[in-house]
Amino acid sequence: MRTQSQKLDQSRGIVESDYGYPQNYRVKDINEQIDILCTIFPQLDRREVTIPSRLPEGAEGWFAIPRWEAISRGEKALLLELQNLLQCRYGYTNVYEEYKRWQQEHMVISQKLRRALEWYYNQQQHDILVIPAQLGRKYVGLSATQALSAMSGLEFPLGILEVSVLLLTHPERLSTANDLVLVAPGNGYFDGAQCYSAQCGLGSQGLIFSMRANNEFAPYKGVVSGFYLVI
Repeated sequence: MRTQSQKLDQSRGIVESDYGYPQNYRVKDINEQIDILCTIFPQLDRREVTIPSRLPEGAEGWFAIPRWEAISRGEKALLLELQNLLQCRYGYTNVYEEYKRWQQEHMVISQKLRRALEWYYNQQQHDILVIPAQLGRKYVGLSATQALSAMSGLEFPLGILEVSVLLLTHPERLSTANDLVLVAPGNGYFDGAQCYSAQCGLGSQGLIFSMRANNEFAPYKGVVSGFYLVI
């Protein structure tokens, strides 16, 4: 799956990339994902899901994402819990200092992501939301700024909370240090000069959580996003 090459114009802040997903990665059956989440978070109600037959254009699969209010009293506490769970899964988690400061001082969810999660809850009325998404390959090599500009009105950025859960249900998505870093502009902050987004990748010693400027681009990064269902 790393054979896909995206040739892009570096003069416009985009780079050529041969990065993609590991060969052993696949999107799991949605009920298998729900089983995993209910094992990790037993307070969630189990439900069987029948998904629509067609994915929205640009999505690569259906993903189970719990409502944060159902499993935690606060987003900051939940993010720390998810990091601990991922550390158990991957063996080591390296949280960069700027990411720690963001957690403590600047953690916010973008309005676009918050509205999307609220819309899905209103539609599905359950603590486990089923959302079509793509985990970075659509925007490989683009900066977060350019990916956000390219998103349609039926698409929204995912945040690092969503990415963390998706790695719990799909740890194969990050199998080696050569796998595409997940950039999550659904979470970020503005320091008065530029915007930053959270991101997660796999290094030689385990998972790495960091913050990077939205205008930064690299061939080994891809912005993650979800999609609305047209009903």
